[in-house]
Amino acid sequence: TTMSIPALHAAAAAAALGRGSALIRSSAASCSVAISGMKTSTSCARRSTFHGIGGGGMMCTTHKRKSNGSAPPPSAAAFSDVGQRRSVSTLVLLRHGKSIWNGDTARFTGWADVPLTVQGRVEAVAAGQLLRSRGMAASRVCVAFASELERSHETCELVLASMAGHEQETWSSERIRREWRLNERHYGAVQGRLKNDPALRDEYDEATLVEWRRSLHGKPPPMDEMHEYYQPPPAPLTESLADCQKRVVKCWEESISGALFDEADLPLPPQDRTVLVVAHANTLRALMAHFDDVEEEQVPNLYVPNSVPILYHFDHTTRKPVEEKLESLLGTSHAR
Repeated sequence: TTMSIPALHAAAAAAALGRGSALIRSSAASCSVAISGMKTSTSCARRSTFHGIGGGGMMCTTHKRKSNGSAPPPSAAAFSDVGQRRSVSTLVLLRHGKSIWNGDTARFTGWADVPLTVQGRVEAVAAGQLLRSRGMAASRVCVAFASELERSHETCELVLASMAGHEQETWSSERIRREWRLNERHYGAVQGRLKNDPALRDEYDEATLVEWRRSLHGKPPPMDEMHEYYQPPPAPLTESLADCQKRVVKCWEESISGALFDEADLPLPPQDRTVLVVAHANTLRALMAHFDDVEEEQVPNLYVPNSVPILYHFDHTTRKPVEEKLESLLGTSHAR
């Protein structure tokens, strides 16, 4: 079966699981990869100036280890079974599949609860297949976290079901914990509007729109209770990226890290435990910035593509990432 999905999906995911590095937005590219025997043709435009996750070829420019010069090309060993990694606590970050408000007619989605597209569901299933093909079965995921938004929760279910393969009894929706603090950044009064709406540019100048989207502290004007997408607290009325990052890091410290390192009644001990977090571009950006000590001015440049697994391995005693950082044009990352 041949199908078309974003190139920032399967090829990048394979690279991310194999060796990882900091992902750099750049020019256009296309590729064709096989996932679990299913040929998947992919093509998309690469982005510019991005620090995120990827690994050679499709998603990033050449990366090097900080201390040893240029990294060699990926080898077969680089794509070894992630299931062979033992005595580490594994955190898998995954952005939801494509929603009806992503793509060419992208809107400021925020807390609006819009569904996945068929393509987004395919992406979620393929991400699960990829993880399973690298030795990460659903039975290894002790806890999964999703936001309160349906596009996150449905992606989480599809990924776990796909990771289980024919052993569907090894996963359950009861394993998924929903956290409002993982919801996407709130876009205030512009939530629901087309990002390329000419009327929006008439109402606000271009520099203001760029500041809202690409600065850490800029925020759109707040919505009021008459707004179509108004929600009562804990929903904010608007947020900057810094506001979003603050609540997400608090969620990590108060909830996710406990499941990864502390809870005693889970099937696997912390040193062999995997936790899956399925959330949104800005909330995952906040976690990556926290783990990798990304400088404040670079945080808005982090790019997280739909349905690309991002892996962090932690020492369960120090609670710090175990891999050395890999270097990119914009910085370094522990992600794999």
